[in-house]
Amino acid sequence: MGLKPLPGGKYRQAERNRVQRRFANGAARRKLCLRRTIRRLSCWWPFYWGFKLTKAAPDDQRNLLAVRIGLSRVESTQEWTMDADQKKAAIYVACFHSQPGQDLRGASGQFEIVEKAIQSGKWPYDNGDDPSFYQAQLQNPLTWGVCRQNVRNAVKKDDIVVFISFTKVRSRIVYRLCSVATVASKMDHRYVRDDPRFKGKAYLNVLIEADPNKERWMHAENERRRGARHKDWLWRIADHRGVNQKTFNQELRAVYEQEWFSKATTVCGKPLRMAENYVVFSDEYMPDNPPEVAHASPGSCEEWTNGSLKQAIFGTAGHETRRNIRTTNPSIAHAHIRWLLEPDTAKNWKDNLIKAMKEH
Repeated sequence: MGLKPLPGGKYRQAERNRVQRRFANGAARRKLCLRRTIRRLSCWWPFYWGFKLTKAAPDDQRNLLAVRIGLSRVESTQEWTMDADQKKAAIYVACFHSQPGQDLRGASGQFEIVEKAIQSGKWPYDNGDDPSFYQAQLQNPLTWGVCRQNVRNAVKKDDIVVFISFTKVRSRIVYRLCSVATVASKMDHRYVRDDPRFKGKAYLNVLIEADPNKERWMHAENERRRGARHKDWLWRIADHRGVNQKTFNQELRAVYEQEWFSKATTVCGKPLRMAENYVVFSDEYMPDNPPEVAHASPGSCEEWTNGSLKQAIFGTAGHETRRNIRTTNPSIAHAHIRWLLEPDTAKNWKDNLIKAMKEH
């Protein structure tokens, strides 16, 4: 490979010697070319793949993929798609646990009533009535305030949630399609019990209650035995963005021990903030006898026994959307599923799903 002369037609001997030494070894030359190529590509490949991810991947996969490949520009591409996504309705599929006899021992009051209803097979209510299907059957609003905090944080008005119960029956797990409901509003847990819609009603999924002066809020799960209470009750209802759970628990160790917090409570030197993640639904449909739709063995994905209802649920989902409600991951066996639809399409999808549920 010849060397181009510098201006004036002369070579600088020192520069020539340096270049010759640099390229004397073929491997070193190839390594240099590779480094240059990588350096050039690094300027645009995060942008390209960030765009592909934010456009195509559902939320439950997008963040994981971004972390794995180290995207530095995903946030900017998310900003571009945020406005369009905000105008769409999100469809969520979420499972809840309904296990006869699980928490009946040591139960009292409303909690005991719900546990006995589960035990009798009246309806596959959640252990703890969250979502509050027991209250909904009493013509009270359907709400969601304890489980799946990540989903409760994410849902917005007019999003739609499909609820599927799972129950272990001997050696297999049975899934029943229990409800489809539209998000009407979200609330701060501190003010739920004072709301006219809920005041004086025995909702089990409100984890706190205020003292008479509204200066302190106490943990309120007294109707279940201590082992069945939520040890992380405050984490589930607080706005803890920027703080991981380990730090949160350490900072609020005294709060957990005394089982109350006040307006003066702080986390990492800042006032404790509460999340508006107590979800209130409207236009919910709950069949009297929810149909069985699938079954599974521990450690495996489910097998659907009702193909028409599966199609009614997932027929509008994109090809990249996971269609198994159960995963093989033992730590997160029932991760939620999410996809987006235009508002009119979402409404039609919900109507068609309700129609299919009524036929079964």
